[in-house]
Amino acid sequence: MSDSTAFRHMYEELKVIHRNLGKDSSARRQDPKAIRSKVNKINKLNADFKDIRDNFNKHEHNDALKKEVKEYVELILKLFDLINKILESRLKEVTDLGEITDVDDSDLELDSVEIINSNLRVKMGEKFSLRTAASLLPLMDGTEDVTKRLIDAIELYDTLLDADSKKY
Repeated sequence: MSDSTAFRHMYEELKVIHRNLGKDSSARRQDPKAIRSKVNKINKLNADFKDIRDNFNKHEHNDALKKEVKEYVELILKLFDLINKILESRLKEVTDLGEITDVDDSDLELDSVEIINSNLRVKMGEKFSLRTAASLLPLMDGTEDVTKRLIDAIELYDTLLDADSKKY
């Protein structure tokens, strides 16, 4: 594929998954089958993402397309990281409660996702502050694409901010 459509589709799909994880009920957050389903879906998407990226890298592209794809890849990796943290937390919670009995632990392991900048990681339990969220937002340069990405990022981080930071 010689354009950014596959990357955009992957980004949109991950954005929906992340949003839905935030809306999960308490019972669903502690359901091993639901967790396994999400882990399997993320692992499949991770494999698909690697295939898309490898296929894209096999061909020559103009600089504008490379820049657009690079921006999508960065957003995708951030979403993978956020989703993995949520699922890892749920796995740990369910494992600590001793609720995983009929599920093979190897089925629940998340595939590792390549992270561009490890400084972007937020430790579970650490407050996700406005400063952290702002550092992950794209800088405004007046273009429509960057403005759309900024809005998407704000929607994404809105679910992670504490009450005090949301006021700002």
